Amino acid sequence: MAGETVRCERARQWASLRVDGELSEFEALMLERHVAGCASCREWQEGVEGTAALLRSAPLETPARRVQLERREDGRFPLRHRLAVAAVVAAAALGGLLGAILDRPEGSAPTPSPELSLLPPESGDQSPGRLPPVPRRPDLPGEGAV
Repeated sequence: MAGETVRCERARQWASLRVDGELSEFEALMLERHVAGCASCREWQEGVEGTAALLRSAPLETPARRVQLERREDGRFPLRHRLAVAAVVAAAALGGLLGAILDRPEGSAPTPSPELSLLPPESGDQSPGRLPPVPRRPDLPGEGAV
């Protein structure tokens, strides 16, 4: 396959898509343009089209004996599979619970989350996370009652 380029690879993909009826008009034009100047891809396209035509014209084979697939009446997994899934879920839940319990140092309380309030602080409360009160704008001359 010496001398083949990315364009040749793409053209061969397009030739395959054309056989299946999945090629866009633009891709068909690009394929035609490429195979007009590339004898290797033109030969490959003819081979793909010939093979597809032979396969599609061949008579369908009938099996020598009937093939019967096993069906489950209830459509569920066997009991052993359901038990295995339940065991895995229980182990994961237990592991998560134990990890959460053992991860925290003994006697420590959960860390409080910071508070943020848009309300003005009460009675001089200047705790962090609270916004200071917004000063009122003084009345300007010419505003107010007429």
